[in-house]
Amino acid sequence: MLSNVKYLKILLGVSLLVNLILLTGLVFGAYHFRERIVQAWLNWSGNAKIVFYGDSITAQGQWNVLMRRCDIRNSAIPGLGVVHLKDDLEKAVLSFQPELCVFMGGINDLTILERSVEETIEDYKSLLLQLKNAQLKTLVQLTLYERESPSTKVKVERLNEWLVAFCDSLNIPVVDPNRWLSDHSGLQKGLAGDRTHLTSEAYAQWATQLQPILETELK
Repeated sequence: MLSNVKYLKILLGVSLLVNLILLTGLVFGAYHFRERIVQAWLNWSGNAKIVFYGDSITAQGQWNVLMRRCDIRNSAIPGLGVVHLKDDLEKAVLSFQPELCVFMGGINDLTILERSVEETIEDYKSLLLQLKNAQLKTLVQLTLYERESPSTKVKVERLNEWLVAFCDSLNIPVVDPNRWLSDHSGLQKGLAGDRTHLTSEAYAQWATQLQPILETELK
């Protein structure tokens, strides 16, 4: 009888240990993949207070984690330009019935898609007017520079100059992430993962600056 008691105690101890290991793994997994979990939940629920929309630069940001929120739907699509994004607003943004859309794009249009500044302006105009007609509060983030690309920087500056003026005419607020992430040569070297994309440190700095702006826009 004593041996059976010992056996049961050992079995109980092993069971508790296994359960503890599994629970620890679940907690760690939930913490590590918390941005993906939030995105899956928002996608399933079909509602989000804020929708971020744009290209890969926006898509790679873990905005909920960085800003300690759980209501930001990241609808950004890597590789696309404003020329594409303007045609997918209903599915990617409006269907989630957000209070605020945060948009940034344009760099793909001016580089890999080889569209002119003038063409990009027309596409941007279409996108912004659709958001305005939908009566959705919008925050536009100016297009980021690339790292050490003088020719692209000139195009981005022309696009951003137009954006500031056009958004002002529509009463759409604008912020410029280049103030936090760029210097005279383009994206700061320590914040650029490659010519176009950002490091995790860059996203942390960006989110720190952007968070109070979002809170102001949501009031």
